[in-house]
Amino acid sequence: AGGDAGGSGGEFSFSIGQVVFESHQGADGSEWQGVQQPYEISVATGSEALENIQLRISAFPNPATSFLILKIEQLSLRHLSWQLFDSQGKILRQAPVLDRENRIEVEQLTPATYLLRVLQDNREITLFKIIKR
Repeated sequence: AGGDAGGSGGEFSFSIGQVVFESHQGADGSEWQGVQQPYEISVATGSEALENIQLRISAFPNPATSFLILKIEQLSLRHLSWQLFDSQGKILRQAPVLDRENRIEVEQLTPATYLLRVLQDNREITLFKIIKR
């Protein structure tokens, strides 16, 4: 982000994110120049060994009103579990995955956006954004 500004005394350009800068001064004025450093957000989820795994996990209906179905295909149910989080990161509900289709009750939850995390051996496999109406 940034912009240009000008007036009767001159013009200048600016950008947000400059963390390194220099000042140059002369008889006619001064100059500040900088190097813009981008702010990058990257998220890595799941296991580092998921490259060769074919997995099909779905959560529906989404948006939900009274319940969700967590459906597991092509993945072992061994040591599999789920956790439902609110927007503050608080675990609201959690349970082991015992069947290929698991019903998760959400009727008592306030309409909002929640996160449903699926874990195997306490390592995240996938994360769903769930909208409760």
